[in-house]
Amino acid sequence: MANKGEIAPGHRRRTALLTRKVAFADPLRSHLRLSDDGTRIAWLQNEAGMLSVMVAEALDTASARRLTGGPVRPVSPALFWAADGRHVVVFRDSAGDENYQAFSIDVDTGAEVALTPDGGTRTLFNRTSRRIPSDILFSVNHRNRQSFDLVRANVTTGRRMTVFENPGFSRLHADAGLAVRFGERVRQDGSIEVLKRQGDGEWVPFLEIPAEDSLATHIDGLSADGEVVFLLDSR
Repeated sequence: MANKGEIAPGHRRRTALLTRKVAFADPLRSHLRLSDDGTRIAWLQNEAGMLSVMVAEALDTASARRLTGGPVRPVSPALFWAADGRHVVVFRDSAGDENYQAFSIDVDTGAEVALTPDGGTRTLFNRTSRRIPSDILFSVNHRNRQSFDLVRANVTTGRRMTVFENPGFSRLHADAGLAVRFGERVRQDGSIEVLKRQGDGEWVPFLEIPAEDSLATHIDGLSADGEVVFLLDSR
């Protein structure tokens, strides 16, 4: 016989299971981002299944206000600050087709500007630069659905231009001047060849990543002067 408070032999204490909602539901708040100057925060808030963009002073979350989103202008689950600390960048697609278009939102005025083309093209964020805080670099497959060119867009005016036509790289890395410095190619055996772009535009071998390390080894950025490469390395 078990003593008081003990579990009798052959019996197991029943533990309540987590509900599917707790395990799989979207979080109430996600994608928390701090502006480059450290004064504001932005995040995505789930409101009845629709994502809204919220912004607040970094030390006063009670000042939070909605910029856009909800059932009228829902956004996709991605959010970035421009380096100017005044604009956030959001993405939208059409009926879940994952052909994302980028938009900038002025957090002071609420003005919204399209930064990349719509109409069946997909946009991916590439990088910002404190050296050029007004512009953002995107990867866009508007010219060739299989290759993502680099498009530079002004977050205030929406003016954009293609700065690099991709000849077939799977990934491109730019420096603080928003100029392409490295490109990655996936070989048939799954290994990755990293090439460096010279000043004359010629590409030369820089690094080889074996297939078994391809998921955990990659370039994670460049120094401000572009002379040092930061690498996550699992080899």
